[in-house]
Amino acid sequence: MAIVYAHRNPSNDSVFYIGIGNHLKRSQRNEGRNTHWTRVFNKYGKNVEIIENNISVEQAKELEIFLISEIGISNLCNQTLGGEGAFGLKHSKETIERIATKNRGKKRSEEGKRKMSEANKGHIVTQETRDKISKGNKGNKKALGHKHSKESIAKMRISKKDSRLSKEALEQSVIIRRNKGIEVLELTTNKIYKLWNIHSVLGIYIPTVRNSYENNKPISRGKFKGLHFNKITK
Repeated sequence: MAIVYAHRNPSNDSVFYIGIGNHLKRSQRNEGRNTHWTRVFNKYGKNVEIIENNISVEQAKELEIFLISEIGISNLCNQTLGGEGAFGLKHSKETIERIATKNRGKKRSEEGKRKMSEANKGHIVTQETRDKISKGNKGNKKALGHKHSKESIAKMRISKKDSRLSKEALEQSVIIRRNKGIEVLELTTNKIYKLWNIHSVLGIYIPTVRNSYENNKPISRGKFKGLHFNKITK
């Protein structure tokens, strides 16, 4: 089972992060967060709001994607559009190396910068390296001290206000998502179900149902052998 949670900025009650996990403790943890989240937390702290509890992993991922889309990822510390939680999965050495390769070159936290600085004391940067850095920064407005215009600042402030969703607004978003959720028709009984809660109604897992309607074939084994689902809404 899984949870969906929000982190709010105590200074203005805005939502700055939407997350999922397999335990309530995950919503409270501060370790293992991205740099953007850490900066916001270090400055303001966080209030935790549990949006959904004891739902399936598939439901949690779907809801996370929906809420990030509703609030806008530009208003959040989330680095992806959601639906990618691993829930305790242990990565292989090859996967860890791929993740490490992907993250090389990313911005580091102030603490990370301090540690690297200490580790590199006495290290001489060659002229060739300096030239490469200079070339890479050409045309980079941020690197050249670019300042936002008044219009840009005003737009960002308006955008931030949109993330100050009340608990009632989040709950309403969940209800809307459920009402607009995918519906499936079980062909042998001619009954219609909502995909998001089909596990709680029938005891069948969502991936099994999806496999049935995506491949247009009945379930071939197990307790639900013979059931055949057809997707009837987007």
